[in-house]
Amino acid sequence: MNYKKIIIAILLFPSLIFAHVRIGLALGGGSARGLAHIGVLKALEENHIPIDVVGGTSMGAIVGALWASGYSATEIESIFVNTSVQDWFLNIPIIKNRPIYYDMNSYPTLVNLEIKNGKFQLPQSIVDDRVLNFEVFRFFSEADLAIKGDFRNLWKPYLCTASDINSNKSVIFTHGKLEDAVRASMPIPVVFKPVKLGDTILFDGGLYDNIPTEAIKDSFNADYIISVDVSSDKKNLESNNINLLNIGFSLVDLLTKSINPDSLKGYGCYIRPEVGKFKGSEFDKVKTLIQLGYDAAMKAMPELKREISRREYYGSERKKKIKNFTYFDSCNVNSLRMNVKNKFQFVIMDNVLKLNSGKRFSFEKLQNGVFKLYSMDMFGRISTYVTMNDSDELNIKIDAQTQESRKLGIGGFYDSNGGVNLIGKFQNSNFFDRGGQFNVYGFIGNYLKGTSVDLIFPTLFYTKYISSLSINYLIYKFNNIWSNYYFYSTFYNMNLLSGYNINNNSMISFVLGNKYLGFLNTNFFKYYAGFYYIFNSMNRFEFNDGGCRINAYIGFNLPDKNGIPYQIKSVKIEDTYGKMIFNYLKSFKISETLNTRIVSNVGIISHLYPGQVLDSNVIADYSYVLPSHSYKFMYDRSFTAKYSGTIGIAIRYYLNKILYLQNKNCVSLLSNSFSSFVPSYIYSTDLNFGFKNLFGEFQAGIEYLYVTNNPNGNHKFSFYISIGNNLESIDVINEF
Repeated sequence: MNYKKIIIAILLFPSLIFAHVRIGLALGGGSARGLAHIGVLKALEENHIPIDVVGGTSMGAIVGALWASGYSATEIESIFVNTSVQDWFLNIPIIKNRPIYYDMNSYPTLVNLEIKNGKFQLPQSIVDDRVLNFEVFRFFSEADLAIKGDFRNLWKPYLCTASDINSNKSVIFTHGKLEDAVRASMPIPVVFKPVKLGDTILFDGGLYDNIPTEAIKDSFNADYIISVDVSSDKKNLESNNINLLNIGFSLVDLLTKSINPDSLKGYGCYIRPEVGKFKGSEFDKVKTLIQLGYDAAMKAMPELKREISRREYYGSERKKKIKNFTYFDSCNVNSLRMNVKNKFQFVIMDNVLKLNSGKRFSFEKLQNGVFKLYSMDMFGRISTYVTMNDSDELNIKIDAQTQESRKLGIGGFYDSNGGVNLIGKFQNSNFFDRGGQFNVYGFIGNYLKGTSVDLIFPTLFYTKYISSLSINYLIYKFNNIWSNYYFYSTFYNMNLLSGYNINNNSMISFVLGNKYLGFLNTNFFKYYAGFYYIFNSMNRFEFNDGGCRINAYIGFNLPDKNGIPYQIKSVKIEDTYGKMIFNYLKSFKISETLNTRIVSNVGIISHLYPGQVLDSNVIADYSYVLPSHSYKFMYDRSFTAKYSGTIGIAIRYYLNKILYLQNKNCVSLLSNSFSSFVPSYIYSTDLNFGFKNLFGEFQAGIEYLYVTNNPNGNHKFSFYISIGNNLESIDVINEF
């Protein structure tokens, strides 16, 4: 007998047994704190610690599923560093795809309640999950197709947990549709809608099993489990920045089942990154949270290397190790099937998605199309299903749930110059299932009274063209700059617009309409026709970002001094004049905290014929001049100015994502048509503090205003406060 071989075999037996120990990784829930899992994965990969099976809950479910699907830790880090997760919750990708004509002749409201069957419908959640749903589809649809419903067929076998609150138990997913399972693990109560799978309504997995260590042990027979705890220390609400989103994320922290770390240590290694102080909504702290996860894993590395002798060298192209895995972006489209309500919607969807047979598939093209369809308020839910034929071509099926939305909105603003003003809005979207939108506004307040009606058919001729009709009847209260005198100005107009939608940010249109302006016992009425161009890439949430806004109008006006809309007396062709308005705003992001904006306005009113409706060479019209905050509420505006020009600069310093300090300086020059009735030079500067959130914009500041009425000049200091969504429209065609 060879005793030497026997002795060697006995000595090697324990290490051989341990070399085949099944290593599991359990990633706990914690909302934004779950980004620390990425750092843990980076440390494990760098040190070649083998992982055989992985499971996760909530944010741990999505990070774990990405890794199990073949994304490397570096690739997962890149996804979250280069993507603003908060944008998913605010629906910003949908808003960015919203065609610009929806913002014309529109006024912001604060609270919007949906009306169904004659009753108000309260929202089911704080966050609209449509963007999140598409992102989950984009992450996992390729793997879903390959694994055929068995999560053990992924690069690493995977499970996740959700909570069935009806039966008070945790649900473990090891089979099914991967994207559905991941989404079912994430619905934080109040923040997201619950996920319904079959007859079961599911909420965030952390309610019953926040770290699925035991589930991994039971489902995958793991021998040694690394448990990563990113739960809250439950002191998050002790913050000055409390809002609905923070409260919602903190709610799940309070409801999450507490875990005894000692019980997890019995399964293997327990890792606790120092993330407990972070709120669940702090997705903007991506790099910090990832680093904290990395640091915690590196701290545990001596223990891991001591307990686990085996090593795994993680390579690239891990997705290719999943049997039958195919990148969709490398495939052509074989067929596109769309389940919609009528042929009109079918043509609209086909025109927007542009997933034609024989063309190369593109996730980006599909995403932009789906978000644009959402932005048009035609569909409440769009679900995409992908299969593949024997030629590796994609068969795409899209189920679109049509919605006709009726909403009642309430808004308003307070301004120390304009007083208290309330806005009521009724909106009917997608009426007749044709994508049309009907808006009715009512205004009442110290500065503004009246009503506005807007009818839009944005999908006429299949989304590129728009037809709209808007009617406004408004009464403004204007203050004299230098005294307590004020007067009321009545404004009426009707616009018929037919335009071409160049892209989501710009359009050009032909405008035909009439306008009436009455003040100081004088009535002005005119017909007009012209071309209007608008471009707007500005951030609509006033975050520190670059962007540009351009408005330009050129047209012809046929005025009448004494006419009113129902009694036209003296319109003459020889009174025709031309009008050109150009408004430019450019925003520059200098740094993470500094933003600069420049503005320029030019207005030119030219004679086509020598005779005009007032005194010789006088034109009764407005150029576009709003040089200061308080000036828009004041009497001495640029009426009868033949030429006007404004240039200004604003420097904004952001204290955080929404809070800023700002200094604005503006100069306006006007060439008056007659006398010194209107100013010829205006200069203003102000320093203000502000922020914008769900309740609108708040600004408080002090302003200096200098105005000359040749040959005299006047000075004015004022303090102002503005709260709510002010009535600054993005278009200039409503200027008289």
